[in-house]
Amino acid sequence: MSSTKELIDQLLPSVNIKLHYGYYKLFYKTMYERMKIWERRNIQKRPFPWTDNPILRDYKYTNVYRELDRSSQWQINNILLKYKELGNVENLIWKLMVYRMFNSWQSFNYLQETYGFVGGIPDYEDYDEEEFLKMLKEVRADGINPFTNAYLLYSGDGGEINTRDEYYVYKGIRGMRAKFDSGLVDLIQTAETPEQIIEELKQIPTVAAFIAHEYYQDFTYIPIYTDLEVMRFTQNDYTNVGPGASFGIRLIFPSLTKKEQKQAIYTLRDEAARMLEKTAVESGEDYVPYVHWNKQSKKYEITDFCNITLHQVEMWLCEFSKYWKMMYKVGKQRSVYKQQL
Repeated sequence: MSSTKELIDQLLPSVNIKLHYGYYKLFYKTMYERMKIWERRNIQKRPFPWTDNPILRDYKYTNVYRELDRSSQWQINNILLKYKELGNVENLIWKLMVYRMFNSWQSFNYLQETYGFVGGIPDYEDYDEEEFLKMLKEVRADGINPFTNAYLLYSGDGGEINTRDEYYVYKGIRGMRAKFDSGLVDLIQTAETPEQIIEELKQIPTVAAFIAHEYYQDFTYIPIYTDLEVMRFTQNDYTNVGPGASFGIRLIFPSLTKKEQKQAIYTLRDEAARMLEKTAVESGEDYVPYVHWNKQSKKYEITDFCNITLHQVEMWLCEFSKYWKMMYKVGKQRSVYKQQL
């Protein structure tokens, strides 16, 4: 019996192929259809199902725009859009980072309703780690998981740290505060390259490339949802190539080495407008539902200009790799969308 890896290797396109045009088209087709799902559900208010694509209909896939996912929506509505209540940029960045470390909107919603903290997180100057640990225990006692299931930071190292709660507080948040005290916020505001920020974030215990990238993306939201300019970089200035994105690139550009893959994200970003518009025409539509946040109305709108960024391409490469595995029923399969249960 073949192993999962052997089955996947047999299905992958030959490394002698420069461009697998079928997967290249499918990448944009699935991206377009996921954008249409969001529009049909949230703008047009159509009932389920929002697509005829059985994989995208029946299984969970993130939005093309990360900020439209539930966890980011909670962060935007309860931290970013309340930034004037936070007093200063340091407090805003503090709450964004603590939230994303846990990434559980249910937990912080509970704490916000119980204690009245903006974002469910004590202000930077008022934070006490033992009190915060007690709050996490209250969250657990109420039957809520304080942490996301999307990623794990806890590894357990014995000694004074015996639980995941303690690991996040004693290692993660304590290390984060040490970086704040040594000038992290100033660095974010004055860095000359995105990599300077990423490398500084990666020095926080528990923070590796993935979480550093997540923090960076949250910082790019600040000028979109507030009147503040905190750093000079956007989602088009930096992205990384995680394992999922690397697999997606392997499908589309089979001959690229690992070192060459990052350029593929730029290529896919630059081709997005043309290929998505082509996909729309082939689908019998006359526009692509790009999403834009209107600061005046404080609503999301459909716009006619392409704003697909490096980050959105990297994210969708991850989702595309999952889609491919669902097509061939190999590897880890997606969770069933709850409407189907």
